[in-house]
Amino acid sequence: MDLALHNEILESGLKATESSLLVQIPAVQTTVVNTTGAGDAFAAGFIQIWADGGELIEALNNGANLASQCVALVGSRPALD
Repeated sequence: MDLALHNEILESGLKATESSLLVQIPAVQTTVVNTTGAGDAFAAGFIQIWADGGELIEALNNGANLASQCVALVGSRPALD
């Protein structure tokens, strides 16, 4: 499996290549409060789908959605009640 991820500026979304396939997804619109943990959140969301044999576009979207939720919080996770 030949996979290379290339991050672009936040507003443009993500691009990834798998062999000769180029996949691009738009950025998830969110209010950015704090970027702590955003990369880890993206990686966790991506790997969750990719490791289960999911499609590249599904894995990218899952990672982007999880990262967008992360940056909308202060810190890297929701406060415990």
